[in-house]
Amino acid sequence: MLGLPFDVLTAPIDERPRQGETAEGMACRLSQMKAHAVAALVGETPDWILSADTVVVHNGELLGKPADRAQAREYLRRLRDSAHEVVSGVTLLNALTFTQRTETYRTWVRMRAYSEPEMQAYLESDDAMDKAGAYAIQHEAFHPVASLEGCYANVMGLPLCMVQRMLIEATGWALPALPETCARSLGSACAVPLGTFGRASSSLQPLRPAARPQALPAKN
Repeated sequence: MLGLPFDVLTAPIDERPRQGETAEGMACRLSQMKAHAVAALVGETPDWILSADTVVVHNGELLGKPADRAQAREYLRRLRDSAHEVVSGVTLLNALTFTQRTETYRTWVRMRAYSEPEMQAYLESDDAMDKAGAYAIQHEAFHPVASLEGCYANVMGLPLCMVQRMLIEATGWALPALPETCARSLGSACAVPLGTFGRASSSLQPLRPAARPQALPAKN
């Protein structure tokens, strides 16, 4: 949607929460760990690394990706017909200069009262297994969300308007307006005007030097 070429690289990190960690803290930490892992893979190049991690917060408890189908069922039953927050941490890291910026964004979500058969059919699709909170808002057959306040793309895992602003501020690139593009591509009207999106960020760090990580061990 931003009109930028990109490659997708996996970041093998431990995504388990730490004791006493907040949703913002966990999302920021994991997005930074992913960015650093990829930086070790690509080496010193002029590329920008964009990484993100998303956490669901329900009644004060952090729900990440389910460990198995039983936990996914537990998450979906807890979330059903109730409200929760989706918190994403996004890190933008320059692989050459190793300056980085991390920000977070929250979306309020209310789930619909889906039935047990609907939930079981979704679980059998295995779509829940790599999703925070064990659901995907964009799943057409399950469509678990009744309403939301904030960015739809954030619930998918990447708040695009915030990413666009971060890129513009860090690089000076001219990028296309996103609200209309998001609405056309995602089928959901943008609820976050681009001019006010920055005020929705709950954690802002200026670009700063960071310690370069050790290279990952070579694969056999």
